[in-house]
Amino acid sequence: MRKLLVALTVAGLAVAFGAAPGVAAGSGDLKKFCKTNLAINKAFNSEQPDLEKVNRLLDTAAATAPAEIADAVDIAVPAFKANPETAFEDPAVAEAVGQIDEFAATSCDYKEIDVTLQDYAFDGVPDEIKTGTVAFTLTNEGTEFHEFHVLRLKKGVTEDDLAEAHEDDLADLGTTVAGGFAPPGETTYAVAQLKKTGNYAAVCHIPVGSTDDASAQAAEEAGAPSHASEGMVAEFEVAK
Repeated sequence: MRKLLVALTVAGLAVAFGAAPGVAAGSGDLKKFCKTNLAINKAFNSEQPDLEKVNRLLDTAAATAPAEIADAVDIAVPAFKANPETAFEDPAVAEAVGQIDEFAATSCDYKEIDVTLQDYAFDGVPDEIKTGTVAFTLTNEGTEFHEFHVLRLKKGVTEDDLAEAHEDDLADLGTTVAGGFAPPGETTYAVAQLKKTGNYAAVCHIPVGSTDDASAQAAEEAGAPSHASEGMVAEFEVAK
C-alpha cells in the first residue's frame, strides 16, 4: 500500500517539486504549463520513467508556472528536492501542493468530474466518459484514507478481479493512467489522459481501518482486507 501511495504522489504532484535550482517560477505560460503537467504525469506512470526526460519536463513546468501559484511552487520545490517521501510531513508543503493541484485541475482545459469517496464506495464516477483529459475532483466524505487509482483494464478483467487482487498484482490486470489520494474530510485531485477507448476502473486498495498513518501501517501489517474487497471499485467505459 505505501509503495503505491508514494508512486501516485510522485506521479500526481511531480510538477510541484522537481525543478532544478535556479529555475524561476511564474512566467505565466498557462498553455505550456498545462501541457507539461500532463507530460510529467504520463512519464511517471510509465513502468520505467526516463528520469533525465522527467527532469527536463519538471524544469519547464516550474519555469512556466503562472503567477497565481508561483509562491506555492517556491515552497514545494526545495522540500521535494530534499526528500519527496517526507515532504508532506511539513503542513506548509502539503498546503502548497494542494494549491498547485487545484490550480491545474480547475485552470487547465480539462473536463471536470466530481467524485465522492465513501467508506467503501466511489460516488459520481460516470458509466461512460468521452476520450480526452479529465480532472477528477476527489472529496473524501468517509472516515478512512482513500485512493483513486485509475486503470485501463485488460480484456476480460472484471470488477471482481480487481476486488480480489493484491495491490502488487494490479499491473497484470491493467495499465495505470492516473492516481489520487485523499485523507478523511479533504478534497484532492487526479488528472487522467483518457486517450484510448475501452474498459477502465477506479479502485482503492488501501487496507480497512486506515484512519491515519499509524493505523494504515498497522492494518497493512495485520493483513487487513482492502477497500476494494469491500466494494470500492467503479468500472466505466471510455468512448469517442
